[in-house]
Amino acid sequence: SIVLATDTPDFSTVSGNNGDDGNGNTNLGDGTKGIYKTEDDLGTSYYFRGAVENNYVKYSNILWRIVKVNSDKSVTLVSDNALTSLNPGTGTTYEKTSISKWLNKGEEENTGILETNLNNTSKYLTFSKTCKDTVTDTKNITCKDKLEDTYITAPSVYDYVNTGGNKGFMNNNEYFYLTNIDKDKNLMYIDSTGKTNSTDDSDILGVKAIITLKNTLRLKEGNGTKDNPYTFEDKEGLLGSYVKLGNDTWRIYSIEDNTVKLSLDNYLKVNNKEVKYKYSNNGYYHNDTKQGTLAEYLNKTYLNTLSYKDKIKENKFANGIYSSTTNYDYSKVLTTTVDTKVSVLSIG
Repeated sequence: SIVLATDTPDFSTVSGNNGDDGNGNTNLGDGTKGIYKTEDDLGTSYYFRGAVENNYVKYSNILWRIVKVNSDKSVTLVSDNALTSLNPGTGTTYEKTSISKWLNKGEEENTGILETNLNNTSKYLTFSKTCKDTVTDTKNITCKDKLEDTYITAPSVYDYVNTGGNKGFMNNNEYFYLTNIDKDKNLMYIDSTGKTNSTDDSDILGVKAIITLKNTLRLKEGNGTKDNPYTFEDKEGLLGSYVKLGNDTWRIYSIEDNTVKLSLDNYLKVNNKEVKYKYSNNGYYHNDTKQGTLAEYLNKTYLNTLSYKDKIKENKFANGIYSSTTNYDYSKVLTTTVDTKVSVLSIG
């Protein structure tokens, strides 16, 4: 069951269990978990706060957590885990980072990787309103500057604090980016202990996503637990679905122009033994004609062991370099491609 608090906690503190803000200040919380209300510019919102266990939602075969029910009855969700790992690039604000490009469709090529693969976004999602204020004091979090024109954003420090900070459900020992920047114009993130920190040019960290469900959706089934999450889709999308081929289990990670790309659900195994193979003695590119490389092994030796090899067709796979020479721009990795049947996953 859900417990609705009768009081409104001080949102400058961090609640859940004993409560601390991750920066050495303890005994700040109210020692509880549940749903708490706060006022925003649209009215009253209700946050799931603390170590709650009844706010799971399944959408596009991704597990999400309810962050809050907004005053207009729309529901804001955050992905339970990071969906990819990226370097933010050279942007000095969140909107100019590679993170925002990966989440949302734009005019540039290879933008909106997540948005493209989510199920029927125009039917299920509305624009998310996420705080992007510059943070100069983690004990005084404001929400005056907002992102309001995209379906997807990263989480904000405001939402992180309001859901319980390092004692809340958003802290699951993962590194993930926030939409806020610090006084030095460095993008902020949450570290594995739940503390706020700021990036430098070399960081490659997790990307969690924030989305907002329309207020017209109807619950289909589920009780909000991790094993039985809430569902609402009329027809489930294919992203993340499991596919059984021979004795192998694969997952769909990309759907483009009637072509479905699959990734093994585990490490590559032959005769129940994990395969270890050197990528290449020289060079970074996937080249299945070059003897002694992982690319050659995958497309000749490994491919020929598969009973379903005739179902696999040659396709284009990303084959670019991800480094400081390209400003860690994942889209440049995806622009350079190679035609092959079996590859390894690329960043982005």
